[in-house]
Amino acid sequence: MSQTTCIRDVDWLVGWDGRQHVYLRNSDLVFKGPDIIFVGDRYVERVDIELSGKDRMIIPGLVDIHAHPTTEPIRKGITDETLSPGFWHSSLYEHLPVFDPVDDHGRLACLKVALAELLLSGVTTLVDLSSPFEGWTETLLDSGIRSFVAPSFRDARWFTTNGHSLEYDWDYEAGQKAFRTAQKIVEGVENHPSGRLSAVVSPSQVDTCSEVLLRDSHALARDRGLSWTIHAAQSVTEFHEMQ
Repeated sequence: MSQTTCIRDVDWLVGWDGRQHVYLRNSDLVFKGPDIIFVGDRYVERVDIELSGKDRMIIPGLVDIHAHPTTEPIRKGITDETLSPGFWHSSLYEHLPVFDPVDDHGRLACLKVALAELLLSGVTTLVDLSSPFEGWTETLLDSGIRSFVAPSFRDARWFTTNGHSLEYDWDYEAGQKAFRTAQKIVEGVENHPSGRLSAVVSPSQVDTCSEVLLRDSHALARDRGLSWTIHAAQSVTEFHEMQ
């Protein structure tokens, strides 16, 4: 049986009054298992665990609806500070491929760093858009965060040979293979017993996916009742390519 825990006399508590968020002072928050059972002035029932809320602020968990935790930690302070005048200063095409984890060990290290930062910042739900790798979903589960895995797939990769012209390396067979892998992952996490793992169908970018891949992936999302997301309108370069 789950224990009842009370966080007593919380200095600041962001609550919900049925219509809007409100700021409460010196309030109690009580939860039992995964359920919040009381928010208010004073909880008088018996509890199993009592914690002090003095000098603390409690807020609802934040939701990060778009993140790349398996790659971005290694790029922090690099791609966000790097100029790329040939691509209207978007780092996507010239610099992003340079600073990339080279193997699954690198991706796993990035993921663990990102999850620690997210949880410390109050994020309790994450939509993780990543290329699948061994240990991905297991690490998300071990962290305790609620996750929507969004395994990425595409038909083409970007590259440039001169720093101002964008080219595409198309491989439709590889795109379909990556889509099948993503489909297996999506199907595998549906109705996961933890209750903290869900899925999103996520073709990578609007300009790197064929019409067939976009239609097939959208049909998968529709048939399984899942959300579908894609990168679009990311840069001036993409706008010109799509015209």
